[in-house]
Amino acid sequence: MNSQFLLQNYKEYNYSELQEWKGIYCLFNTINNKVYIGQSNKIRYRINQHFKSIDDLPIHRAIRKYGTINFKIFILEIFEEENRDQLNNSEIYFINKFKSNTKELGYNLTVGGDGHKGCPMKENLKE
Repeated sequence: MNSQFLLQNYKEYNYSELQEWKGIYCLFNTINNKVYIGQSNKIRYRINQHFKSIDDLPIHRAIRKYGTINFKIFILEIFEEENRDQLNNSEIYFINKFKSNTKELGYNLTVGGDGHKGCPMKENLKE
């Protein structure tokens, strides 16, 4: 099943509509249909970091290559309160659902819940 089909059940947002929700988000590349699934306590802030990043992570290379205009933003789940276990479990669920940790379908490097490259997330990114 492709990502575009799976995303039909979720609301697409323009960047200006985003708020500092706690939850799970998806960046969908409209050129190659690959996705990145992430979690954050401040979704708008985190997506802004992705769009401005010069890191060498696959999602950041893709954003630089294709431009932010070719990425759609979807919010997959919003949590009322911060609960790290809930966020981790939900991120793992969605990465598995979209198979976004496979090179053919997505940009995630791990199965989720553990920061990038299996390393704990930096403190400044957690906020």
